[in-house]
Amino acid sequence: MKATMPVNPSSFSGEVLSLLRDVLLSFCPAEVRRTRRPASTARVVDATIVTGILQALIFAVLIVVHFKSFMLLRSQQLGKVMSHAAPEVQAGANIILTLDFLINPVSMLLIYFTLEGFLRFLSGLFFAEVLPSGPAFLVFKLFGHRRPAPAPQIADTFEMLLDGDRLRIASAQPKTTWNSTITIDIGGQWYEVENAENGMPPREHVYILRPAPMGKILRKYEEYIPPDLQPPSNENTRTPT
Repeated sequence: MKATMPVNPSSFSGEVLSLLRDVLLSFCPAEVRRTRRPASTARVVDATIVTGILQALIFAVLIVVHFKSFMLLRSQQLGKVMSHAAPEVQAGANIILTLDFLINPVSMLLIYFTLEGFLRFLSGLFFAEVLPSGPAFLVFKLFGHRRPAPAPQIADTFEMLLDGDRLRIASAQPKTTWNSTITIDIGGQWYEVENAENGMPPREHVYILRPAPMGKILRKYEEYIPPDLQPPSNENTRTPT
């Protein structure tokens, strides 16, 4: 009989909480994800895909249910009047009732969340981008969120790998826009992200860049200035007395 390894309850609960946190962050704006870093950026993108399609399907079903109840109520209200009307009049009434349904506040809300879920699904699936939920975006914009104390700025490390073409950049902060869709300009040379790795503290985010192929479609663009070429900050400069 084979022995089974015991499951650590605290480790399992920690993984579950980490997963739930990343799922919630998939609904939040990028500014929130920069201050409240997810356990895994890839998992946040996956959560956007899954929650997006679930959101679209659930609210699509609610639209159908609401449409049936709406039309049933209207038919009970107008049944006696329309029962003796000509077919053309009944057809016109159905069109008007459908338009009435579309401008109904509940209907508009359900349609919005259906379209939002579908767009979040497409954004994560095809562009590996996290599209936040509209209500969550408005809540954070209107009421803001508590920001943690700013951490001391730690400069990136920048080095050329042995093959002479690829670059290795280690950063203390995640570069949330650096994914397979972005083109990075470094000194006039275009690069793309080949891989993202976990590094050693304090620079835990490591990016391997390779030259972008000729003719690559420019979907997103960002200029990166290596640390040794960045101008000194005003805080570090002193005026001689």
